[in-house]
Amino acid sequence: MAKNSDIVKQLEKAVDLAVTYGKPIVHWGFIPTIILVGMLTTKPRPSLGQLLWMG
Repeated sequence: MAKNSDIVKQLEKAVDLAVTYGKPIVHWGFIPTIILVGMLTTKPRPSLGQLLWMG
């Protein structure tokens, strides 16, 4: 059976890995997610082309 200190070390490694990879994903994905949610919840629904080219 693993000791508490071993479990804590494994948990620290897992959290470090999650923060290392999760932070850039959240930073780069937040604004596109907000735009997508806005596109899907408004009426009339704009197309992606209308959003990008203001047409």
